[in-house]
Amino acid sequence: TNNIMKGINAIMIGCIACLAFFCLSKCSNELEVQREYAYEVSTWPLPAEVAPGEEVEIRFTLEREGDYAGAEYGFSWVQTDGKGTLRDSRGMYYTDREEYELRVVPDLDVSDPLAWRFTLWYRPTGSDDPSLHFIVTDNFGQHQEVECSFRLVESDDTV
Repeated sequence: TNNIMKGINAIMIGCIACLAFFCLSKCSNELEVQREYAYEVSTWPLPAEVAPGEEVEIRFTLEREGDYAGAEYGFSWVQTDGKGTLRDSRGMYYTDREEYELRVVPDLDVSDPLAWRFTLWYRPTGSDDPSLHFIVTDNFGQHQEVECSFRLVESDDTV
């Protein structure tokens, strides 16, 4: 029975050694870094009505679930109804249906790494009620969309 016990011990040691080798061979010294985080885009409350030619401030917040330094964001906008212009604080106009890097927007506030803020100004120039569609994308193929629409009304302060 002593030989049987030695045999069982040898088999158990062999199994433990195989298991340890298998587990250690699957380990990697590389640290996995999460790069792709979900995010949402929202605006501050917007007026429902605007006068033709009245400029509307649109404040955006990009809320990120994580902070990866290699994440890059871009945006585009589409005028789905009406006519108008979109500009930033320095007067740069953004063309409808063109893509722009978010970092080109002046005064982009990244002081909170999980909540980036930026502001654009829209001015309706047509006679139809304007509707805008904003698309924010990241370099991992994710995108978020925000819709803005306004009803055009005549201004009370016309002289």
